[in-house]
Amino acid sequence: MSHSFWIATMPLDPASLQGQARSADLALRAAIDAGRAGALAVEIIRDDQAQGRLALLLSVADDLASPTQFTCWLAYSNDPGWCNRFCAFGIPMLEAHIELSGGHLKVHAAVYPTRVGLNPVVLSDQPLIEIQGVDPGPYGKSDPESSPKPWYAQFLSAPDVAQQTRDVLTRPAPWEVQRSDLRSPARNEAAIKVQAAAYPDLAAIIEAQGATPALAALSAGRLVDSAQSILRDSEVPQPSHGVEPPSKSVPPQRQTSDSVFGRPRFRFEEVEIVGFRLELPERTLPKLQALADALNFHRKLSGICTDFSYRVSTPTVVIELLRYGRMRSLEPLAPLQSDDSMAQHELIVRLLVGKVDDDGSQARDAAQYVPAIFVDNPWSKYVGREMQGFKKEIAEFCIDERPTPDDQHDFHPVGRDGKRPGEEKAEPLTSIVRVRVPPSFEHVDDSQPKALLDIQYPAGGIDDDRFDRVDIDAILNSSVFTSSRWRQVDFSDVDFRRSFARQAMKEGFNRYRSVQVTPVDGRDLPKTWINGGFTLKDVQAQFPIGVAVLKLGAKGVDEDEGDEGVDDDEAVDGDEGVDKDDGWFRLCKLLKSENMLEISLPTGDWYRLKCSMDLSIQNGLDW
Repeated sequence: MSHSFWIATMPLDPASLQGQARSADLALRAAIDAGRAGALAVEIIRDDQAQGRLALLLSVADDLASPTQFTCWLAYSNDPGWCNRFCAFGIPMLEAHIELSGGHLKVHAAVYPTRVGLNPVVLSDQPLIEIQGVDPGPYGKSDPESSPKPWYAQFLSAPDVAQQTRDVLTRPAPWEVQRSDLRSPARNEAAIKVQAAAYPDLAAIIEAQGATPALAALSAGRLVDSAQSILRDSEVPQPSHGVEPPSKSVPPQRQTSDSVFGRPRFRFEEVEIVGFRLELPERTLPKLQALADALNFHRKLSGICTDFSYRVSTPTVVIELLRYGRMRSLEPLAPLQSDDSMAQHELIVRLLVGKVDDDGSQARDAAQYVPAIFVDNPWSKYVGREMQGFKKEIAEFCIDERPTPDDQHDFHPVGRDGKRPGEEKAEPLTSIVRVRVPPSFEHVDDSQPKALLDIQYPAGGIDDDRFDRVDIDAILNSSVFTSSRWRQVDFSDVDFRRSFARQAMKEGFNRYRSVQVTPVDGRDLPKTWINGGFTLKDVQAQFPIGVAVLKLGAKGVDEDEGDEGVDDDEAVDGDEGVDKDDGWFRLCKLLKSENMLEISLPTGDWYRLKCSMDLSIQNGLDW
């Protein structure tokens, strides 16, 4: 496997970055303070085997003509796996549509569009970057002496172990980029065009350099050996350019977080939910506990209190499909405003967990833990993984456009707001009948994206108007008790079936706690719990009549047919691209072992909600 690259630079005024490069602000700030931000560098990486797989890295460079050091502050890729791996090594990369044809690169990404006056803006997909004159190959005569060989100076960061809402812990993460077949591109100038936006406003950065901005192409060639390690999800070696690797004995540094989304307080409006209760056998509890074992990282640490464990309280698993009409940060930083919003769909798995003391017999502190979550919003995914402990993945949420039930399925994704292209009205949430992973570049011949979840609703349809309001006072009503996410009959363990169960059910649909762990990707920083509080308002509920059928799937789940007795944690399938630590994969493996990958849910075991919702992350010292 090999990857080609193309590098170009242009002059840069560091002041033009103010407020537009917060996604990697700590690394960027260090580069500016050290005087290493005199040029803007663009690097394009292409997979030579699957040439549609691309990444674009925007960085500051220490020199315009002969750069030796880059610091990336924003990057895009059309491969979600690359985004995960680059972020794990300190390079902030988001999903986008990227095409490269005839030397013409186009990036279509989710941005907050240009603001008109003081009016709020809504995150939307739009053309963002075009570069004409890109020439990553074919490879010509090697010119290693005259071609620059820059490396990347980045920072890893994760929420502080005590003050998660304010501070982050950081550690230097230099990336050695070994390059071969170096050559000077045949075209020495490339035209760059960027679309103005409220955030990220690349036009403010590019156009500040002059009326006719152009990139000077410096180098092209192959990424080899250790440079490809970041692309293959392995440990990144340290640079040899006279830079000392950071010692792991040196503690990480505490910094004030400077995310453009501000302190983690969010308001979600126009929320719709379709939820499904999966009542699994008691014998599945050990495997469900394995899904939540990330919460017990403290049991392996020394010098801190480890006299309790998080335990899964019930084998009843909740899977929910959500649509957020408006998601707003309540304390954003400029250039965003509190009325600016985004929309998204979400597929989420919920486990109910509690703390059990080593010398106690009653569980406490009921909270929901999410081992798997999928969204169709790159910014939501990035913030969730970096700051909130949600290991989000990108998915497509599809309706079936076949004319009649007798025709073949014709699945098409809808927008984050539920609208089809060119339509003004959103599709009902219950029109989403398939959630799937985006098309993969792992196997070029795979034409059909892998389905994660198929939903079949009752043939008679669903009444979209019959919702009952759920007030806090109505929680004492027995009908609400039997129709919330969890019920008294779900708790058989004596540690959970008394006060813990009462607490969990009393909160009902109106409020709940969550607990997650960060970092989610194994980066070399201390782990900590992220404690969140969700408050639902104006809750309306519906318990539709009829049977809903779920069919779950994950890549690689069916590869080990006939391997009876093989432990789920062992390497049971060798399919490239299968993450056997992924929560959804492990849940599907569990359900497959119980012959429950297809589940029929009668009336009462699935529900619909409409509401608004507030989320606030709380500091560990305040929890």
